[in-house]
Amino acid sequence: MPRFNLQHERRPRLPPADAAAQQRFAADAALAFARPVQLKPGTLAGRTEHRTVDTPFAIDAALLDVDGSCRDMNFDRATWPGVRSLIDRARREFGDVRVGFTSHGTDEVQVADVEVALDLVEQRGGCVQLLLNHGSSVLRHLQIFASSAPGEPLFVELSFFPQDVLPQVDPHVPFGAWADSVSNVLGATRYFVRYENASWTFGDVGAGSGVFLVRAPGS
Repeated sequence: MPRFNLQHERRPRLPPADAAAQQRFAADAALAFARPVQLKPGTLAGRTEHRTVDTPFAIDAALLDVDGSCRDMNFDRATWPGVRSLIDRARREFGDVRVGFTSHGTDEVQVADVEVALDLVEQRGGCVQLLLNHGSSVLRHLQIFASSAPGEPLFVELSFFPQDVLPQVDPHVPFGAWADSVSNVLGATRYFVRYENASWTFGDVGAGSGVFLVRAPGS
């Protein structure tokens, strides 16, 4: 996730939802990561080792692991019409959608209108960060980052913190359905969910990549 204007990092951390559940998630994840197998679409990779797991608790553990880092989602072959459709949807899920940053602004003046910011980046290149707050579906807060350059594919990254995941009995179930839907709205062919990793290379699911979920919902 880009390191500028991150309001989430200044919010107080929320207490663990349930200590027993946190311990169960961690134990299940530790047992699952102990068995090395080949990664395939729809499975998980451990944060420091190339592993897959066969328990949903491991997904929950990764989503709720409050380690000071955010969780990032990246999409293969996202489209600009898809980004606009995602923003339309976001306005129904979040009470507040605003521009956090755009490369077309200055220190004194920033583009405030979401549609204008998207138009500028789509037409001229650059990047835009959108801040979504007061969510009522799966996440409380979400950041959308999109960047574009001539001759290069559109880059879209969604970021959130573990504290942003709304309490659910099995968080992986609503999150997975939501993530699949977001990917389809963006017109993407595949998506990655991972721990924050500034050195991550797109598509990398190897040891140390931090990727814990890879899916191709449209296939």
